[in-house]
Amino acid sequence: MKTPCFASGRCATPRVTWRRLALCCLVGLASAGSAGAACDRPQTRPDDRYMVVEGSDGAEVLDKATGLVWQRCVLGKTWDRSTNQCSGSARHVGWMVASALEADADKPVKAGEKWRLPSYIELLSLVDMSCSHPAVNSKWFPEKDIQFLWSGTTYAPLGDYAWGLKYMRGEITYDNKVEEFQVRLVRPAR
Repeated sequence: MKTPCFASGRCATPRVTWRRLALCCLVGLASAGSAGAACDRPQTRPDDRYMVVEGSDGAEVLDKATGLVWQRCVLGKTWDRSTNQCSGSARHVGWMVASALEADADKPVKAGEKWRLPSYIELLSLVDMSCSHPAVNSKWFPEKDIQFLWSGTTYAPLGDYAWGLKYMRGEITYDNKVEEFQVRLVRPAR
């Protein structure tokens, strides 16, 4: 299996990532809590880690720690700047369709950079271990009706399965590629 890498060029294996994630929780990166999510200690993904991508009208968010730009809303929904919420109906798709959705996505603000499914390591970078329901920084990713997000990473022992994120609990797991779930696309910032 190919080692997943962040846009910054750093690569990680699941073992290293889990250790680093556990270390972040133990160290307890300090920050004020986000409205919406239940955060019971200082956030591991604080508000100042993210910023709106210039020219995106709030629909794209840069993670300054990883160098990744995320769609603020899952596919099918659009960012409403007046309410600071995602509106519309999310698309639920199987993994094969999700893998081809890059062509259907809104064009990113930065020309030349295409949207794609994130690796499971990139999805894991969204997880705030101090929060649940959802287990992300809900100021920047306010959707509360997401159950599972597909990654672009196949589960190596079973080729008919792919990794994904249980959004409410922040757990990385895998599911059958024929199941229909939601998608949040990503692209490099540069």
